[in-house]
Amino acid sequence: MRAFPPLNREFTCDCGKPHRIAVGQVSINEEAATDLREFLLRRGFLSVLVIDDATTGEVLGERVLAALASAGLSVFSLRFAAVNGRHLRADRSAIDKAVAAIAEHGVAVVVSVGSGTLTDIARYASFLQDRPFVAMATAPSVDGYASTVAALQFDGVKVTRPAQAPLAVFALPSVLSSAPWSMIQSGFGDLVGKMTALMDWKLARLLYDEPWCERTYRLVADAVNRVLDGVAELNERHPQAVEDLFQGLVMSGMAMAMAGNSRPASGSEHHLSHYWDFLTYQGKRPYVAHGLQVGYATYVMLSVYDELQEVGELALPRPEDDHDDAVRQRWGAGADDILREQRTKAAWLNQHYQPEKWSGMRGDQLIVALDPEYQQRDRVKAAIRAMGMGPSGETVSVTPAMLADGLRHAREVRARYTIFDWLSGQDRLEALIGRLVPCP
Repeated sequence: MRAFPPLNREFTCDCGKPHRIAVGQVSINEEAATDLREFLLRRGFLSVLVIDDATTGEVLGERVLAALASAGLSVFSLRFAAVNGRHLRADRSAIDKAVAAIAEHGVAVVVSVGSGTLTDIARYASFLQDRPFVAMATAPSVDGYASTVAALQFDGVKVTRPAQAPLAVFALPSVLSSAPWSMIQSGFGDLVGKMTALMDWKLARLLYDEPWCERTYRLVADAVNRVLDGVAELNERHPQAVEDLFQGLVMSGMAMAMAGNSRPASGSEHHLSHYWDFLTYQGKRPYVAHGLQVGYATYVMLSVYDELQEVGELALPRPEDDHDDAVRQRWGAGADDILREQRTKAAWLNQHYQPEKWSGMRGDQLIVALDPEYQQRDRVKAAIRAMGMGPSGETVSVTPAMLADGLRHAREVRARYTIFDWLSGQDRLEALIGRLVPCP
């Protein structure tokens, strides 16, 4: 197992900011269920709520319940069932059920058995009830296991809410390796998306002096490169390659905890995915796993970044038009969250805008600042294709019209500067959409 950052303690980084990794233990071995039991006993947690669903319960949840009960712990279960065939979401309904179960049983700790959605439900509900939680992973499918924030879906809009990191993360290599192929693809897509997320972060650092942490950056970049190096083995479900993927995803969550937000791990590629999630909520397209969407979106955004090669001297950013009415019409009940994000971003950009930094700056200077990720675009695209996740939007049920609208509006979902904002500020976004999106 590769070395994780310092666990369960605060440390001061060269960036000058104190970082804290709240996760105290990461166990990836075939005795992880026993390790979980021993961990809870050491911590004095005598009552436990296990949250899973019908699928993860069969894969691992029943084994976890039995292991905990055998130690004499008071064990309670909340098992989510599919409703009308709909995929489980970390929405208000699911959160309310988990909060009610925690309160009803008065448990000391919550254990999630599942992947991203179940982990976020347990993370947020336990946070609201002021109870700690522990994550038992069933698939290398998402980067949120060790995160301090919860990815939720309220009124169809993907939102990120402050929550808490798990006290520990456990996983069985055999369970991870036998996960459905789409979940392994999803984890790869979520992790490889860090390539464009890191470029977005570097762009904001260069143009608006956004805070930067080299140690956090390196944690994510090294995790992505290790998985890219082993993509052939991952395609064959080689156990070590699957474990490397899972470790990289956990590392990414820790990087978010170090940064205090998701900036090192989420950028324009995630914003596209969030926009398509909203279309799913509206019933305009079927559900597709988050990481699969992110993998395809990363492929798209790598092509978007090619635009920098066509830029001479940068123009001063064009101010945004007042578009509250259009946002409300587009996002419906979720518009208040969207407008809040946009106003926060506009205030931040105005506060940090330095015209002298833009004067005389050229596109090739941006390219240099985005290395080495920028020079790896072809390598990353090849890996995404090798994993069966690109280049066609048909694989994730994204039509050309959905792609165009996503490129146009995805920047609205987060108060975070990305290449979408740069393109809009340079008045280049519509022309790029015309070149990039195939005609129907």
